Amino acid sequence: MDMTKTKRDQTIRLPPSLVRVLQWHINTQMLTDAMISSDLLFPGEDGLPRTSRYLRRFFEAAEIELKLSKHVTGRALRRTFQDLTREAEVDAVVAKAISGHATETMRVHYSSASDAEVQAGINKVISMAGFRETRSRSSGGGGKKGKA
Repeated sequence: MDMTKTKRDQTIRLPPSLVRVLQWHINTQMLTDAMISSDLLFPGEDGLPRTSRYLRRFFEAAEIELKLSKHVTGRALRRTFQDLTREAEVDAVVAKAISGHATETMRVHYSSASDAEVQAGINKVISMAGFRETRSRSSGGGGKKGKA
C-alpha cells in the first residue's frame, strides 16, 4: 500500500513488548522462502498479500463454533479496537494516532458501548444524584423505595 485512505503516511514507535511479539511472528510463522523474502509482515505462503478469503475462513469457523446467526467480518475489528482502547482508558488522542482516524467523528463512529459500560455510566449518574436505597418502614422492611 503506497498510502493510507487519509493520504497520510504514519510512523508509530512500537513498544518493546509488541516488537517482541512481531519478532516471534517473523521467527516462527514465516514458513516458506517466499514469505521470508517478502517485504510484507503477514504475507501469504507465496510471499504476496493474502486475499480477503484467508481472514474470512477464520470468521466463518468462529461463526459455526459460536452458532452465530449473523456474519462477522474483519470490519468488526475496527470497533473492537476502539472499544478496547476505551476500556483500557487510552486517551482519545492516542487511540486516534494508533488507528489513523483523522477526526473524533470517525473514532466515535467505530465505537460501541458494552452493557457493562452502560450500567457503570448509569450507576455513576445515580451516585452523583445522591440516590440511596432505604427500606420502607410501612411495609415491614420488605420493600424498597428510593429517596433522593
